[in-house]
Amino acid sequence: MYMHTHLKRALINKTLLKIISGIQNFEENSIFNIVKAAELAKATYVDIAAIPSIIQKIKQHIQLPLCISTLDPSLINKCILAGADIVEVGNYDCFYSGKSKFSLDRIFYISEKIRLMFPEITLCVTIPHDLSIEKQIYLAKKLQSININMLQTEGITSQINEINNFSLYSNIKSISTTLSMTYILSQTIDIPIITASGINSANASSAIKYGADGLGIGSAITKFENIEDMTKVIKTIKKDLKIASANQFNYHEIKTLSSHFLSLT
Repeated sequence: MYMHTHLKRALINKTLLKIISGIQNFEENSIFNIVKAAELAKATYVDIAAIPSIIQKIKQHIQLPLCISTLDPSLINKCILAGADIVEVGNYDCFYSGKSKFSLDRIFYISEKIRLMFPEITLCVTIPHDLSIEKQIYLAKKLQSININMLQTEGITSQINEINNFSLYSNIKSISTTLSMTYILSQTIDIPIITASGINSANASSAIKYGADGLGIGSAITKFENIEDMTKVIKTIKKDLKIASANQFNYHEIKTLSSHFLSLT
């Protein structure tokens, strides 16, 4: 099973930073600017729309690993041939806003099918926030059994984003949901966890403290229109992530040493 060296190192150091251009963002100039900013700021990889022609064009100019998010396994081979390095099962927004639901069994079926079809691809799966905690844990454990490389948690964004006048409330609600599941899953499974939804420069370090191995950043970056501003924000978050990760390791080292010395007394 192949994983990009750049990605593997970031997971080990808990400094993975994924920039999300938007699963519904098909504007080539917008995607290129986001990807270019991510590369300049030395993010880990970028998540873009599953459009082979766009992937191919981006790959001609950018060396950063590219991830595509999809729920359609039939798209994946074309995207991989175009240059996609990572596949993510997600996004479920269209199901949250409608009456239909994307079931736990369906997610596992798609994930297993992709893993069987593409055993060497780096595969990430987003855990839907609308599942109960018990079902999210159950799904995570099932995904671990089929060698999924990474999991992504998400917050309550789709439903509450309709309340435009309550952006602060929305962000707090979203981040609390994704952080809670990050902590629970980090105590339950061994798969690296990416925390996404509502993550920005103000709360990025908190996700690492809750057990995240990396972050997924979208709206905190895409709200800016020029490469310079996006690059600046990504660099700030990357710096905060590095500091938080270093402190997290120090905490565990101190805790381990303390336990060792106590055992000697």
